[in-house]
Amino acid sequence: MIHERHHAQRGRGLRRTFILGRSADGSWIVSEVGGFVAATFLNLGEAIRFAQAERGGRVGIVVPP
Repeated sequence: MIHERHHAQRGRGLRRTFILGRSADGSWIVSEVGGFVAATFLNLGEAIRFAQAERGGRVGIVVPP
């Protein structure tokens, strides 16, 4: 992971949604809808694992770009 930023803790019972995308330099970016969590990664696998961990280990749908 290159950079991670947390603005606030959210309740574990809330359904959290993340968007995965790619920056101009090729890094993978994970952003929570609503803007509470953002992180940048060198590879897609790490970005997906981060998003799943932030969701409390609950599996969600990942749509590759």
